[in-house]
Amino acid sequence: MVTAGSKLKNKLVSICILHFNRFYELINTINKIKDSTYSNFELIVVDNNSDYFDSEKLIELHNSITIKRLPQNIGIAAWNEAFRIARSVSENIVFSNSQ
Repeated sequence: MVTAGSKLKNKLVSICILHFNRFYELINTINKIKDSTYSNFELIVVDNNSDYFDSEKLIELHNSITIKRLPQNIGIAAWNEAFRIARSVSENIVFSNSQ
């Protein structure tokens, strides 16, 4: 198991979260990530055209967040968009979802 202190040593980690219609679970997920002991991370949220999505609320939760709203729900193919964004800024990428 790789721990934050063993291999990463303050390297930037991009945490990609795929989201669809579970906004309050997304907020809970972000809060759990923020509570971790590792602090050098950015969040990338890709929204699959949810019925309700509050970008401003997410920005209030974490100042280093990239939000990509897709014009239609493309399912798990949205991971490709998250990976494309993350790869442009970090070599350390973690995938999660809002469940």
